[in-house]
Order: sequence, then C-alpha cells, then structure tokens
Amino acid sequence: MTSTHADRIPTQMARDEIDRDAKRAATEFERELETLLLGSFARGVTVEGTVEIVTPIPDTPNWSISIEKHPTREDASYDPQFLEE
Repeated sequence: MTSTHADRIPTQMARDEIDRDAKRAATEFERELETLLLGSFARGVTVEGTVEIVTPIPDTPNWSISIEKHPTREDASYDPQFLEE
C-alpha cells in the first residue's frame, strides 16, 4: 500500500490532540517555574533579575528570562528583603 499526501495531513482530531498536549506542557512549565521561584525565594535566593540561557546547539534559540517582583498590595508592609528567622 502506498501513502498519499492526504494520508500524511494531520486530521483535525490529531491537531486538537497536539494543541491539548501543548497547553498541558505550557501549564506544567508554569507550575514548575512557580515552584522553583517560590522555593528559591523561601531559601533566600535573590530571584530578581535577568537570566541569559545560551544553548550549545546552533539551530536552537537562546533565551532571556526577566524576573521582577511586584507587591501584592499597595499598602503591604511586608518587605521580603528583611525576613526574620
């Protein structure tokens, strides 16, 4: 049996599954990043700033990640720079 071009075109069902997988992966990435950020902050690591990630593979993109803290409320008296143990 020979394969035709139409046989290789993803069906709508296949495209929907790919979209669901991409959304799950993005959600998992965000959760892992949040866990890493909050855990690092809790251990006293300075998490604000910009991180450059340079990949060793020429066809792979490099990344720049900026992390900024924002007060949760305008009147918040909590200053995370002065944690008491």
